[in-house]
Formats: sequence, structure tokens, C-alpha cells
Amino acid sequence: MSISPTIDTTSIENKEAVLVIENFLNLKNNSLTENEYWLESDFEKYIYPYFDIYRIEYGNRSKNDYKPTLMELVDLDDGHKLVKIGFVGFNPITNESLIKGIYNIIALRNEDKWNLKRVIDYQTKDWITLKEKSIT
Repeated sequence: MSISPTIDTTSIENKEAVLVIENFLNLKNNSLTENEYWLESDFEKYIYPYFDIYRIEYGNRSKNDYKPTLMELVDLDDGHKLVKIGFVGFNPITNESLIKGIYNIIALRNEDKWNLKRVIDYQTKDWITLKEKSIT
């Protein structure tokens, strides 16, 4: 994983978060239903919480066409961090960079341990919830 030079890698908190992100990325393609760096309750709620980036590195040429780039770590009010990861490739024929996607996740600290989780709960926390029969 490459890291944007705008991220303060001298911060102990950022170093810990970066290590968890790297470890998760190294293991994420091993299983969709478990990862020690992902929040356990996300597996109960979403079953496959990171399905959208499972094998995202795969392209037409190889299994590693798109490399993860940690683009940004944004401090949130609750001490957690919004993590932005881009999956970027390079076409040697056209000399062009290719971006497959930018993925947002939350890095949260539980006591001395960092975990990752889906960003949707954070993004929708202030939404008004309406329910009509079985539709929320």
C-alpha cells in the first residue's frame, strides 16, 4: 500500500491506524466472512461488510493491476478516523493511471485496539428514519 504524503505518518495514532489498514488489506481476499482487523458486529449486520472491495486489485492483466493507496485519514469528532483508500493501476501501453475506485471506511479505536468498519452508519447517523410496514 502506498501512502499519500499529506498523511502525518509521524503521529502514533495514524501509524497504528495505517498498520491495521495494511493488515486488513493483506488478508481481505482470504475470507469474506471473517477478518481480525474488521469490527465483528459488522459481520453480523452486513454478513459480507467489505464485499465491494473483495479482489478489487484484480484486473484484466493480473491479480495486482490495482494497488491500494491510502489517500486520506480524516479525524472525526468521536476519535475515529475516516479512511479513504484509492485503488489505482497503471497502463504501460498508454502510460496512463487508472483508478478503479475510492473506498471509504471508518477506523475506530476500542481501548487499545483499532478496527475497521463500514462507513454507512457514520454517513447516515443524522438521517431521519421512516418505516412503512417492512420498508425502512
